[in-house]
Amino acid sequence: MKIVVSTLMALTVAVVSSLAQMPEERVVTGASIGWLPGAHIGYTISSNFQLGMQLGARVNDLKDGQGSRTDVTISPYGRYFFASGDDFNAYAIGQLYISPDAKFFSTPNLNNKYANDGFVLGMGAQFMATKNVGLWAQVALLNLPFSSTNENVSFGIMAPSLGIDWYLDLD
Repeated sequence: MKIVVSTLMALTVAVVSSLAQMPEERVVTGASIGWLPGAHIGYTISSNFQLGMQLGARVNDLKDGQGSRTDVTISPYGRYFFASGDDFNAYAIGQLYISPDAKFFSTPNLNNKYANDGFVLGMGAQFMATKNVGLWAQVALLNLPFSSTNENVSFGIMAPSLGIDWYLDLD
């Protein structure tokens, strides 16, 4: 009986994996934990390119030694997948992050003390568990803050994130 169950499980995984390819022209929703935990929505323009918007919370250690601060952050992003059609796809990501207290939204009397906006470049990989569900992991490689008030330019392997994407079939 164990052999039958094991064989059925192996066949199920093989069939599901063969169906799991990067979807094209589909709406994608998801959630993530790590550097910018929150929810996101996007659109897969082609099997190689995805645009989206993330809404999340970002914890910032303040430069002036006054502890940390949690900011609600909006973050448009673009992902470029290096290969398409496989279960496992590596990608590059570019992500702009803007918090409501950042210089774009702050009032002049705040003097941008807690500015939190910038651009991040990173790398990641997504595993298509089924044809509609992708699991991913990514790291930031370069952080370019627009203001040096609260952050410095950073380079290296930092800010790991894990997430899940659901590719919606709206037809």
